[in-house]
Amino acid sequence: MDVFEEIEKREKRLNAIIEIAEDRLKHIEELGVKAKGGAQIKDYSAYYVFITLIGIILGTAVLAFVSRRVGSRINIPIKLYAVLLLLFSIPAVYYILFNRKPEESPGSDLVERERMARILLERFYKPFREAVQADDRVKIEELANRLLEDPPILASSMEILNEGDPKIVAYALLLYARYEPGLENEVKETLNIVTNKPTKALLEALLRKGYNPQEQSKIGGDREA
Repeated sequence: MDVFEEIEKREKRLNAIIEIAEDRLKHIEELGVKAKGGAQIKDYSAYYVFITLIGIILGTAVLAFVSRRVGSRINIPIKLYAVLLLLFSIPAVYYILFNRKPEESPGSDLVERERMARILLERFYKPFREAVQADDRVKIEELANRLLEDPPILASSMEILNEGDPKIVAYALLLYARYEPGLENEVKETLNIVTNKPTKALLEALLRKGYNPQEQSKIGGDREA
């Protein structure tokens, strides 16, 4: 398993996600609904609840008025209606004030996936490729720390787009960057749990060749920058 080939595969996958998202967003816009800040799908359920509540209040008021006009000839249970009105009003008001769903923009999920794919390409795979080409352990360690310390968008993008568990990937990169004789078993154990294929390929190459700081050959292969 070649590190650069695996990086290229992940880059192609992420670029495909970006292209698909762009095509679908364009299609949505062609249908007359702008996905980025245009018309939105609105939730009218709160209005329905409010209208129903007003209807019950008006109905109770009418019954009270009729009850006063007809007196004792017709027994209208106004108190019962008042209690029912109160019981319905409490959850209705709570729903209107606190339980309304935010309005969603069509294509918002596509926009988010496109954004995360670009973040992974620019903040992870591009510096990953450069670090492996130079066999720069310092940069690889910086990349691992970025996964752990960067604002959570990088780690969450990796996890949501199924590019691997960011904590495990970070640990694997740190293990490579700080590798020394005697850590072979640790590398093997990490290989069993890391799912990010470029990182897995990096550790596999490490086990095959070992790491000698005096060697000039690159662990990722013989490709030139």
